[in-house]
Amino acid sequence: MPNPPSSPPQEKNPLLRYGNSHGKIIPMHHAFTTLHLGSVSRMSAMVLPVLFVALIWLFLPMVFELWAHICNFWMGHIYNGQAGYASVSILGQDLFIPYPALDAQAPSQFLIRMSLFVCLILFAVTFLLPVGSAPLKYFLRTVLLIQGSASIDRMLSPHFFPYTLKIYLLDAMVQCVYMLFLMPLILGMVYYIFDFTLWRKCLLTIMMLGYFIVAIPCQYMLHAYIIHEWTLLFLPLMYILLGIVMDVLMFVSIYAYGMSWQSRKEALQGRGI
Repeated sequence: MPNPPSSPPQEKNPLLRYGNSHGKIIPMHHAFTTLHLGSVSRMSAMVLPVLFVALIWLFLPMVFELWAHICNFWMGHIYNGQAGYASVSILGQDLFIPYPALDAQAPSQFLIRMSLFVCLILFAVTFLLPVGSAPLKYFLRTVLLIQGSASIDRMLSPHFFPYTLKIYLLDAMVQCVYMLFLMPLILGMVYYIFDFTLWRKCLLTIMMLGYFIVAIPCQYMLHAYIIHEWTLLFLPLMYILLGIVMDVLMFVSIYAYGMSWQSRKEALQGRGI
């Protein structure tokens, strides 16, 4: 008796390898897709940076007014004082930028030597930390190297310091203002070109600008407090560790959050469909 004809083998689902535990297709990450600039992406990459830069310039007096309220809040609650104001010219606008009106003393030789001694001891202690704490170990070593080098510099040049606390705060806060203007321009090159909806691009920019507008005066109030209480010896640590480097890391973090949003196109894009 002849055998019945066997049924043809079923083809495997080619998308099975891209599925998650819920049976949905995992979209390809933006870093691995081929970028095809559509008309909306090209237009938004050109128009949105100009629009947001113009809005920042237009609302800059109100931003400084908000900074004044924040500085006065902290100064009033910590020192029963008020913010200071300095005249600055930013992209054609003559404004008064608020800053924490505090001063700072030069460190004593005892404090400099004690700082260097503590840094050396703690640096040696980091070699005793377990292997699993490598991120903490390298972070502590970075902090100790910065503070230790600042202590050595003060020992070699005890009577020279290029900054007062006021000059440092004003330079840093003005630098942050220009950073606000740069953010939409950078996003135009690294975010607006992707296939996100227009409202998502605007939302990410507003979130980023809103965070920095509120965070900057709080950030430099913290700098002013630490340097005022602990002398100018700790200014390099504040500048390198909690200054513009931290701002760049926060920019990258918010940008990464925005890149995790799903684009307008289907999730199957880049999966051979």
